[in-house]
Amino acid sequence: MNRLFSVNVVWTTASSLIENITGVLTFFVVARIIGSEAFGIAAMAFAFLFVGEFLVRDTITEAIIERKELEDGRLEGTFFALALLSVAIAGLLAILAPAIAALYGQPEVTKLLQYGSPVILIYGLSGVSSALLRRRLAFRTLAVRDAVAVVAGGIVCISLALGGFGAWSLIAQRLVQLGTSAVI
Repeated sequence: MNRLFSVNVVWTTASSLIENITGVLTFFVVARIIGSEAFGIAAMAFAFLFVGEFLVRDTITEAIIERKELEDGRLEGTFFALALLSVAIAGLLAILAPAIAALYGQPEVTKLLQYGSPVILIYGLSGVSSALLRRRLAFRTLAVRDAVAVVAGGIVCISLALGGFGAWSLIAQRLVQLGTSAVI
């Protein structure tokens, strides 16, 4: 068990380093390319998207990780509950997007929230598989998945920023990152 623990720590640490270095580099490069106004508008949308992600991520799935035995129907029930929760939160954000944008006085936030809300669905639909990997202590798989996803998202984000897509490059980054993670 000590060897497994040590190996998992190495994989998790390596993944965190790759994710953090890639994230910081992407942040600085994209902020420089798109400018502070576009970056601030994206941050306004992300404030609400992150709340939605938080409400879906690592909530209902914790029962999969912590139980000694998984009774029949636990995975299916958790998947459908998480899917419904994520659909509800994403839908609510999409509906409330114009009001949120009005609070900020930035109409562009509406579309960013509406097109960015699928990240919550991605979290919801991939939650059970991620929980199963954590339950099985498959930290190597999780580490490789997360590192590849962050790099893919960073490449897309920088490419779109260079192409003049402004705040949209950050929304695309999140969608690509989480979509890649879910597929892997």
